Amino acid sequence: MIKQSKLVYIIGSIVIGIVSIIGIIIGMIFGGVLDGSVKNLVFTSGSIEVTYTGENVVCAEWKLESGELKKGHTAIATVTGVQKGVGTSVNAFDVVILDQNGADVSGDYKIVLNPGSIVVTKRKLELVALDAEKVYDGTPLTSN
Repeated sequence: MIKQSKLVYIIGSIVIGIVSIIGIIIGMIFGGVLDGSVKNLVFTSGSIEVTYTGENVVCAEWKLESGELKKGHTAIATVTGVQKGVGTSVNAFDVVILDQNGADVSGDYKIVLNPGSIVVTKRKLELVALDAEKVYDGTPLTSN
């Protein structure tokens, strides 16, 4: 009889412990401390179109298009896209998610990056003669 009562106390203690742990985990999930789901985040870097000046063109803009960061988390984007000559390039960038302690928690998210573009167009060239002028179109300028 004594062995049976000890067994009941041991099993009862284990059941109470397991139920308590499950209750704590459920409370942490509903409180936002634990979140088992992977959150989708979509980030987009900016786009820009300018006329050629000979300078490097950058567009440091970016935004979170969709999704939501967990409480206390911050997104840090590093935009690396650059275009110097006439043409188009991708406005490349990368995003890191940090928690309130500065630890990288990017792995808690599915991050999608949509890069913008940097477009540099030809600048217009106008040639002026002594008594005639026209916008350059590849044909000779003549004047009487």
